[in-house]
Amino acid sequence: MEKKKIGKILKKNLMTSKNQTIIQSFYPNKLAFFAGSTFFAGCTIVIFHIISNPGDYRGGRIGLFLESPVEIQYLIVLLSLLMTLLPLATLLPNSTYVRITHKGILYKGVMSLFKEKNLSWKVIDDFYIHSVPTHESTKYVKIKFKKTYLPNYAEENLIIYGNPNKVLNIMKGYLKEYSKKDLK
Repeated sequence: MEKKKIGKILKKNLMTSKNQTIIQSFYPNKLAFFAGSTFFAGCTIVIFHIISNPGDYRGGRIGLFLESPVEIQYLIVLLSLLMTLLPLATLLPNSTYVRITHKGILYKGVMSLFKEKNLSWKVIDDFYIHSVPTHESTKYVKIKFKKTYLPNYAEENLIIYGNPNKVLNIMKGYLKEYSKKDLK
């Protein structure tokens, strides 16, 4: 009787991603997320103050902002507040990561709605360094998928954190090693 229970428990555990052996993990720069959150918190406070005391600010761009409907002004405050809270959510332990296993890549973050997702090595063609068009010095490693695979939004925009050149070499090495094992 106990063997059946243990067998069911083991079978159930093997189906979860928790039992996959983590080879390497990549995490975002938490200090940068905290700094971004602090910046937007300050922006939220300043914008709310401007809306609350419109008599003090009448000239220039702020005057144009104050001429917009009140609903739009408060919408901007709400968006700024959201931009304050979103980076704070990534500071929670195990809320945002990219992990390498022998079966593929596990990832979790804002784009996956903080649910762990799995990408098989079979759907990955290569890795490349992507630079942000508005700020060329900001670079990340991203995934180039096989032409036969249509990635969802979270997979297509998945960023692998760390020094781009080092991470690129690491990821290409793992792809080469584990995609060969998938073929066998």
